[in-house]
Amino acid sequence: MTKYLHFLSSLLLLLVLLPISVDAESQLWPLKTKIDLSSGYGDFRDTRFHMGIDLRTEGKIGKPVIAPNSGYIWRVKTSYYGYGKAIYLKGDDNFIYVFAHLAKFSDKIAASVTAAQIADMRYYQDIYFQKDSIRFKKGETMAYSGQTGVGAPHLHFEKRTEDNIPVNPLAHGYELSDKTSPILNRIFFEQVDDQSLFDHARRELIVNLSNLPAQNSYTIDTLLFFNSPFGIYIDGHDKMRPQGMKQSIYKISYFIDDRLYYETVFDSLEFKTESSVKSVFNYGETVNDNKRVRALFNDAGNSLRNNSLKQKDGGIFGLDPNEQPGIKKAKIIALDNFGNKSELNFSFLWGTHKYIYQLDSTINEIKGETDFYFTPVEGYENFKIDSTAIFLNRGDIWGRLINFQMAELEYGQIKFKVKASRTDKSLLRLIVYANKKAVIRDNIFNGLAERGKPNFKFDHEIVEDGLMVKIDFKVKRAFKSRIELYYQDKLLGTEYPQVFNMKEHICFIPPRKEYVRIDKIAICRSTDLSVKYSKSKDVNIYLVGGGENEIIEYDSVMTIHIPPETVAQPRFISVNSIFEGRKSLKHINSDYYEILPEVFVTQNELTLTYNFPRDRKINETSGLCWLDKKEDKWIWLENVKGENTITAGSVGGGIFVVKIDFYKPKITNLNIFEGRTYTNRYQPIRFNVVDTLSGIDDDLDVIVKIDGKWQIVEYDPENDFCQVIPYSSLSNGNHHLSILVTDRAGNFEEQYYKFFVKPGRNRSKARGKSN
Repeated sequence: MTKYLHFLSSLLLLLVLLPISVDAESQLWPLKTKIDLSSGYGDFRDTRFHMGIDLRTEGKIGKPVIAPNSGYIWRVKTSYYGYGKAIYLKGDDNFIYVFAHLAKFSDKIAASVTAAQIADMRYYQDIYFQKDSIRFKKGETMAYSGQTGVGAPHLHFEKRTEDNIPVNPLAHGYELSDKTSPILNRIFFEQVDDQSLFDHARRELIVNLSNLPAQNSYTIDTLLFFNSPFGIYIDGHDKMRPQGMKQSIYKISYFIDDRLYYETVFDSLEFKTESSVKSVFNYGETVNDNKRVRALFNDAGNSLRNNSLKQKDGGIFGLDPNEQPGIKKAKIIALDNFGNKSELNFSFLWGTHKYIYQLDSTINEIKGETDFYFTPVEGYENFKIDSTAIFLNRGDIWGRLINFQMAELEYGQIKFKVKASRTDKSLLRLIVYANKKAVIRDNIFNGLAERGKPNFKFDHEIVEDGLMVKIDFKVKRAFKSRIELYYQDKLLGTEYPQVFNMKEHICFIPPRKEYVRIDKIAICRSTDLSVKYSKSKDVNIYLVGGGENEIIEYDSVMTIHIPPETVAQPRFISVNSIFEGRKSLKHINSDYYEILPEVFVTQNELTLTYNFPRDRKINETSGLCWLDKKEDKWIWLENVKGENTITAGSVGGGIFVVKIDFYKPKITNLNIFEGRTYTNRYQPIRFNVVDTLSGIDDDLDVIVKIDGKWQIVEYDPENDFCQVIPYSSLSNGNHHLSILVTDRAGNFEEQYYKFFVKPGRNRSKARGKSN
């Protein structure tokens, strides 16, 4: 008996000491139906992370939404946009649960919200309730799912800490039957130094992944060579089931030579770090509707604390001067919330110098024959070189040279004897084959004349981290070249492009402080500084992102204001105007203004202010608009009007213009007819609002009154649909209906109707029923 009591006391002590998972034992899913996800935690949204998960409702509205835990209603919001109708429940477990896009609230909540809306004569409400004033028991119905705010019918669900930090529900007690591993598609390699370009003359190299026979295992078929620092992105997604919707991967770990280099986990995300979404995901890909390309390195715009900085280099390989040349083994492991894993394994060659072979000397023994002597860089033996060949360039095409002989000399040196006409003027390069899989485009070592007079054209492009200048020569031999940058005829700096072939010279120019303003780019067909440039073009390039208030006064009417920390790190933008002489025909009130690049990472909005040159009546109905090229339509921005000025925000570049909204909104498909009699004392009023340009802003733009009494208007902006259900019973007899709709430009449409109410025999008088 004593032993038995001792055993019980020990067991009780053990139970007291063991950690108990409140998450796993005390919460319910907010829907009673089978749980299926349409969006995941951490997914990319235009300017933020998706802070919860979206639960499918079978394309229907009206599914009961139950309390996951007992608690009280802390907050309720109602809006036409964003979350629509939303509930915030403070659970007795100290977590906050959020439910959005609801169709309607339960009676306990609805009464308070309706009373507040009527008192304020505003549909929009953000109400905080006293503790325990409205309580729900675990499993009790609080509301019904819908599609208010944005999107198709679904329930947006969040779990937050008591400090209001959203956590991943699937990592905090909510489980699903998930046996599907993450899927990996591509890997992106991004140059991060001040000058390097990949062979295709871009800063980014994209490689498709190959599936291995082993389940959920991937590799890269080729052996890549790098000789400058780089970061990587991984293009992949997760699914809860094979036919399910794509979601962000929960955890991604990146190893090099079995050393953890970087790790990113979507476990919790703070609202103050929302702007990091454009750095955590590849922003250039997101605008092309690929929102799953995730960074495995840190940059200036990434403030997420759960992107673990395992190395001083923040996931960027190649910054360590002690890194030895040779083969490196990389591994990326992708995990979902339930332990399903996918793995990418690949190797790459790392070089510590620009070239593997350096040209030592050239000897012309007889006409048409040239000997070239090369010395390899230190550590070349680690590349396991199989062979080396010479390639000859013709225009923009490289072909293997047949007439050459190769001899291996002492200390790894090699000698090539080339037999060809005009050997001294031929553009040659080495191609190194290594480790049976790598093809390394090495040194261009011959045929670049010091100067010449070839015909050429050139262009420039602003990329995410700098300025790219491309020269296209029309020549039969290669020349050296240089680029000069000017402001007000003062030379700011000289840059030397990389020669890709006879025709193409390309230069990447990083944003340096001396290039704060560039108004001319000039090209010279020589590296000799005494030779004057032969072609130039006027530009309007600005360096922004210095961490201070920056103002670009482009002309007498357009000003661009860039607040501090809007741009995470210095970058170039260009501003140009396009004159339009047929303004009245195109319903515009300004020239066109173009900010390039169209897509770039911003942490906040930059603002555009347009000063109207003349005081005209049409200025009152004018607004700054941005051209959505995908949809081929103008988007009316959130305009703020001053005295003869108009200001709007933008999260990037593109084409902007001040458009005139001449047209008032239209009220269509109204279900109330003049003089008709209705038998429902709570007769619903339904109609559509159609506006051609500026659109409806908020609840002050749609005003419905019955007999002079303000009514609560439900508005679905995606379907242009409005509905009103009178909040008090309509008496028998004659009633007056007024509808006033105003768009953002101030145009308005009013309609007035007289109708009658006479309840019929045995007809329902319940609120919301109609004949």
